[in-house]
Amino acid sequence: MWPLCHDDESLALLQFKESFIIKKFASSDDPFAYPKVNSWTLEGESSDCCSWDGVSCDEDTGHVIGLDLSSSCLYGSINSNSSLFRLVHLQSLNLAHNHFNYSQIPSQVGNLSRLTYLNLSDSIFSGEIPFEVSKLSQLSSLDMGWNFDLSSQKVLLQLTKSLHLKECGMHGEFPIDIFMLPNLRVLNVNYNEDLTGSWPDFQYWSSPLEEISLAATSFSGELPASMGNLRSLIYLNLCHCNFSGNIPSSIGTFSICNITSLQILYVGDNYFSGSLPQCLHNILELRMISLVGNQFQGLLPRVFVNCTKLEFIDLSNNQFNDTFPSGLGNLPNLKLLLLRSNKFYGQILGSSKTNYTFPNLQVLDLSYNSFTGNFPLNFFRINASKLHNEQKLTYIEIETSLRVGRQVMSLYMMYSIEITNKGLDMVYSKVQESFRAIDISSNMFVGEIPESIGDLLKGLHMLNLSNNILTGHIPPSLGNLTMLESLDLSQNRLSGEIPPQLAQLTFLE
Repeated sequence: MWPLCHDDESLALLQFKESFIIKKFASSDDPFAYPKVNSWTLEGESSDCCSWDGVSCDEDTGHVIGLDLSSSCLYGSINSNSSLFRLVHLQSLNLAHNHFNYSQIPSQVGNLSRLTYLNLSDSIFSGEIPFEVSKLSQLSSLDMGWNFDLSSQKVLLQLTKSLHLKECGMHGEFPIDIFMLPNLRVLNVNYNEDLTGSWPDFQYWSSPLEEISLAATSFSGELPASMGNLRSLIYLNLCHCNFSGNIPSSIGTFSICNITSLQILYVGDNYFSGSLPQCLHNILELRMISLVGNQFQGLLPRVFVNCTKLEFIDLSNNQFNDTFPSGLGNLPNLKLLLLRSNKFYGQILGSSKTNYTFPNLQVLDLSYNSFTGNFPLNFFRINASKLHNEQKLTYIEIETSLRVGRQVMSLYMMYSIEITNKGLDMVYSKVQESFRAIDISSNMFVGEIPESIGDLLKGLHMLNLSNNILTGHIPPSLGNLTMLESLDLSQNRLSGEIPPQLAQLTFLE
């Protein structure tokens, strides 16, 4: 039988409860939020605080070692004399998704010397992160993201393994020493637009970092070749920054291609230029590569065909000058291929090395290039039929996990794409698992639209063949594409009447 909660800790918890007002808006971002502290009482069978919602106790001593009041609709401030700081045996404290009314994090948090996990994210804190946090010598995971105008200039956590400071209103120069913390595996400072900094030199430091997320900050400069020393890196997100220069290839023993553990490479909307390293075939774990909105040029590395785990390739809005990479048709897991707004040219020829091509492709965007010849419909058998009757609404995402101390952290990366729908360039911040689309507009494709299109592409939601040189009649089989929400055949040389079968496309506006 477990020991009962200590009386002084029960009293401390109740006093902590009474220091707040319960307001639903305090946790409005979480649809599953509820006031956990409502179960806290000293009356009846619920008098043992170890049985209270959100409270965890040591099985041997009965001391409170865990407090999870995330999404508990708490509104108010945590003062320096809060009874919370009398819970000196706490190892895990989660106060995320509440409303602490723009108050400062009390320095007394440093008294909770046994903390290994501290989560104060999305809780409306502001001001300086107290230096006393750096004295939490056992802390391995710190999350203070999604707060208001937090500053962490004085905080260096030698033992911290996970540091989340996402959208905190941080500004000024980011301390480069934080990259060099000896145990740091996860660093996320996304969406701090006024936070500046540069990529550190890892030449003499083999970093244990597994995630680096600097998205939507003002980091700038070039990536040094020494980034190849990040041998444990799994997730790299540098999108919407001000980085420039080339992606470093081989320089001595350093190369991005040495990061063989990398699964997600997301560097869109920067000022990168030059060609891609041909050695990318070494990164066999790669599942997502997004280079959208840069100034890359030259030929594509044919070695992408060796990266058989790739699910998402977005090279849109660059200056790649190459023929169509037919070898990508061999990738068994590829779901989205986006090559729009480049300088690709020539005919698209199918691969003779395989009996199947693009077996799991869902979205294909080749628009705004210079492709010619007939569009090889048989080569792009968009697998739309198998989810034709699916009812459950799910979204395409990549999930991977990182082990931080004793905790396993899951990372989810939603796909975001820009595609022309009903004549407008639209950004889909997330893509439904059942969504199927082909956009080959604004090229120089010729010939007739094959009658087989209505059989090969059942379940397609969007089809854009506009601004090409297509001729002949509109095939009646298009009426079989009953899931179509957008069909654009404009600015071609089609002739004849619109087939009455198209009246079956009830989803078209």
